[in-house]
Amino acid sequence: AASQIKKGKSRKVVKSCNFINDSLFFDSYKDSSKLSYKFNFTSDSTLLKSIIVYQDGKVFQKIIANKKVYVKNIRLSDWNFDGIKDISVLNELGSGGLSYWVWLYDSKKNKFVYSDALSKIWGLEMDSISKYIVHHFRAGAPEESWDTFKIVNNKLYFVKGLYQHRWSNDGNDWVYHERVFKKGRNFVSVEDSFIVK
Repeated sequence: AASQIKKGKSRKVVKSCNFINDSLFFDSYKDSSKLSYKFNFTSDSTLLKSIIVYQDGKVFQKIIANKKVYVKNIRLSDWNFDGIKDISVLNELGSGGLSYWVWLYDSKKNKFVYSDALSKIWGLEMDSISKYIVHHFRAGAPEESWDTFKIVNNKLYFVKGLYQHRWSNDGNDWVYHERVFKKGRNFVSVEDSFIVK
């Protein structure tokens, strides 16, 4: 069995990483515990077959992916804000935003686990200050939405949302907003519209 990811006293993430061929080498912690990742793609780079995670040069985990990819675009982002970078591979790209295949590190299982919920979100963004996940989606030029989620135990919980619609009428440019947020135990919706000059 793989040992726990080494976490020394300091869990401050070091941002240095090197991508060589199909492998990503990442200095994860100040205590020099090194994680590296090998991404096995098909020869035409349209399918990610597997990801092998190494710690200090030894296999930590092998992930069978078998996921179609848009291009070879890999990110290490701490989506669940636990101090360990999670694995993200670009799935699709469009006017609505970016979509990633995401594997979150689960400290209870001591491995990276595929996140079906995050992998279904178009326009996936991160608010690292408030520690929120944001689904920022644009449906053409006039419509845009921002849904905000919190991750608890690697599960997504809705926090608040904003929907915006713009249009022109009678020589005026209008904006419609619908805000959804929690008030007490319930979610409430507040709508307003206004003219912009």
